[in-house]
Amino acid sequence: MTATSSAGAKPIVLAYSGGLDTSFLVPWVAENTGRPVITVTV
Repeated sequence: MTATSSAGAKPIVLAYSGGLDTSFLVPWVAENTGRPVITVTV
């Protein structure tokens, strides 16, 4: 199931390690929520 993007959607802030497994989450979260994703690599 893919959500559609809505104008003015609040962004999701995602803190992650930058490894391959967590890097997969960035496009997945954006695609499945329809919201912009702001990342912080820790």
